[in-house]
Amino acid sequence: MKRIFVCCLVFITTVPFLSAQLMERNGYRNTLWSGAGNDNGDDHTEWDGVYDTFQARLGAGALSIDAMLQWAADTDYSDSGNLNGITFKNTDANVNFTLRAIKNLELGMGTYLDWKLGPAPSHGSKAWEIRYHLCQGGLSEGLPGSAPVTGASYYANYITESPDTTKALAARYYVEDLFQFAVGIPSGADTTAFLSNAGMVCTPNEKVLVALAYDKIFQDDGNLYAGSTLIVTDSLTLDVWAALDNLGGKSGNGQTGTGAALNITSDRLTIRPETGCTFYESSDYTTAWYAGTDINYELDENITAGLWTSLALGSKNKEWDNRTETENRVGGMIFDLRPDLTYYINSTDALGSTFNLQKLTTYENRDYTYWSFGFYWTHAF
Repeated sequence: MKRIFVCCLVFITTVPFLSAQLMERNGYRNTLWSGAGNDNGDDHTEWDGVYDTFQARLGAGALSIDAMLQWAADTDYSDSGNLNGITFKNTDANVNFTLRAIKNLELGMGTYLDWKLGPAPSHGSKAWEIRYHLCQGGLSEGLPGSAPVTGASYYANYITESPDTTKALAARYYVEDLFQFAVGIPSGADTTAFLSNAGMVCTPNEKVLVALAYDKIFQDDGNLYAGSTLIVTDSLTLDVWAALDNLGGKSGNGQTGTGAALNITSDRLTIRPETGCTFYESSDYTTAWYAGTDINYELDENITAGLWTSLALGSKNKEWDNRTETENRVGGMIFDLRPDLTYYINSTDALGSTFNLQKLTTYENRDYTYWSFGFYWTHAF
């Protein structure tokens, strides 16, 4: 029963071959979540409300439709930690259309076409799922540490270091499991600044995958992605990837992000350690670095425990040390620890819980500690 439910529930994020959109097969699932934490990094514990996410994948002949709708009873707190009220609202939505036009040719249009071609940094599942976590490769509180220190991944929409992609029109052509070619036009393209992205993946044999992609083909500041997966043994695979940003753009603004990961599996245990770094074209910036590990262990037939932990050190501008107003600035740091537990009640229902601890040092050298916990109930039907 458990394995049947997992097939309906879990969104695959590390598979190097063609992945589906929001769901892997026709069906429906609903996830109810509630949690609390110190969202402002202070001593106040705030209840985050209740979120309900409904997902569906429908197939009719050559046409497939993926849809997701999320509603919430969202809480609002004052600066002193008092509950002001609850707002009921639609917080997120995605719709994708995929058409098998002819044999080996697929057309897609939608808000979340995650046609990933090659290996990339882990970002867990979606925000409303038990396995959700973000890789801390991009340091939003570090300057210029906001860069993707782990490289990037190619989606139908564009090359990105984020799991959140945007609206796009895309197509892909594939020859069995040997080769595929994908093109995408993301939202925002126009006749004066036309955007187009392309990618390809080749699997010359059962043990090797090679992927290439280019973002902004008709622009001066394009981005190149390359990734490869090597199956070493039945229980061990190696992923490597690199992303070169701002190719042909303004001198001194270029970045090169690289990363690698091992996928180790056994009957009950899976481990994925990974690391990455970003090198800057400008000599004023130090190298940014990241490492993370994702662990999942089946305690028994119905209970699975997981752990995600990561550490990222942002890049520092060396010029900060030469100016009085910036002499205390640092590259920034994020440490994340996220254990989780899932209980599979039967083939259609699962209960889960997570706890997240995050320690953050901003580029202004200020320290914050965030923590939160949440509970999930997912029903697949």
